[in-house]
Amino acid sequence: MNRIRDLVAELLAFSKFTGEGGLALTDVRVNDLAQEMIKFIEPEARKKTVKINTELGATLPTVQWDPDRIKQVLLNLLLNALQATDQGGTITVSSEYVEEGPKDRFVRLAVADTGVGIPSEHLEKLFSPFFTTKGREGSGLGLMTCHHIIDQHRGSIDVQSQLGVGTTFQLNLPLDPRAYDRRKAERKRLKPEELVL
Repeated sequence: MNRIRDLVAELLAFSKFTGEGGLALTDVRVNDLAQEMIKFIEPEARKKTVKINTELGATLPTVQWDPDRIKQVLLNLLLNALQATDQGGTITVSSEYVEEGPKDRFVRLAVADTGVGIPSEHLEKLFSPFFTTKGREGSGLGLMTCHHIIDQHRGSIDVQSQLGVGTTFQLNLPLDPRAYDRRKAERKRLKPEELVL
């Protein structure tokens, strides 16, 4: 019954994300937002003796995002990383400004862990409804919700993982979703040499 209750709560939360028009876009300082979410999970990380490193860009522009929804994405990714990482492991949160053209300007956020990794056959299913690698502990809605929120912001979310080495989730988000035509942009997957583990 508790599992059903939790699942219904997650479905109700997901149903509130009704499209781009529902975003509460406002000025966001990306590194401040990331630091806030890191502080939120630091007590649990200390209990597990997992170290959280930061590699935050020093010259990030202010962006127009929905802070509450991006916080939800970061918190979900950080909690997943913490769950996947054994004692003594590390989680690295990084940010950088990326300019691929006059109108293609992004902030790239990444959450990388030194955890157990994800089997390659599961990578393509990670953002599918109800798919989970956590057994009875997972609902399969967390990453689906993350994907939806990033999609609302006209961004992309990519994942690379290696068993026994770790996993990296990378978010590429335009500075202002309203001014970005995603159809003209290419969604790139991480190359192995770009992984931060």
